[in-house]
Amino acid sequence: MKVAALTAALLLAAASAFAADKEFDLGFARPGMMQGQFRFAAWPAGVKVFCSDDKDRPEELDKAAFVLPKGIVKLGASRCGLFTKDENGWRQYRLEVAGWSTEIWGMFFPDGAGSPRLVQLFIKQPKESFATLSAHFASRFGPPLESNARLARWSNSTNDAAIIEDGGTTLHAYVIDNKLQQSMNGRMSQR
Repeated sequence: MKVAALTAALLLAAASAFAADKEFDLGFARPGMMQGQFRFAAWPAGVKVFCSDDKDRPEELDKAAFVLPKGIVKLGASRCGLFTKDENGWRQYRLEVAGWSTEIWGMFFPDGAGSPRLVQLFIKQPKESFATLSAHFASRFGPPLESNARLARWSNSTNDAAIIEDGGTTLHAYVIDNKLQQSMNGRMSQR
């Protein structure tokens, strides 16, 4: 009987540890996903993903929006965003996340096999969305490790996420794949 109780306790602890390290999946993107998965995800009709390393990126897109530090570009990093075309040409597409219009950018970095994967997902919303977006993240990632009026932060051994209200008119949020981030940092420090 004691062995069964001990086994059950160990299985429960293992399940709890596994649950704590779940991916920080937002439904439309998750850290570590391949660039092709992001590019061809189930975006709304008319939405197209353009990346900094695309040879056929339309000229009218703001080149500054795609700029990354030269050091990580040389290592294979790229930045991707969502765009849609109207009568005036291509423009940034704003996805609805937690009921708010949201600017989405992803930074991709090659894994050990050379496949570009989502290392950092950036989200930009109006500052008024802080409570709603925090609740949305908490429903997906669990309770935040840290939370106050201008910051909410989640972390486990595989991912980090935060929502930061910077005192201006917007808030910024990010979701990071820790392993890819460490790889990128390590390769940058070897340069």
